[in-house]
Amino acid sequence: MSGGTDSAPGDGPDSVEARLGAAVQGYQSAVDDFDRELARLMGVNETDLRCLEILIAVEETTPAS
Repeated sequence: MSGGTDSAPGDGPDSVEARLGAAVQGYQSAVDDFDRELARLMGVNETDLRCLEILIAVEETTPAS
């Protein structure tokens, strides 16, 4: 057995997993920024914006839906 430290594949800041995680975090941050700015421009809060997105996504809605 070796006395050194063993590292699993994928460990470290340059691994595919680490780069993918950083890319997903960057993407989500950009989406959040976009949503905040869109809500500001529309004069609504972020929760109201999300509700509008849901209403637009459904083909037909009623007060009971």
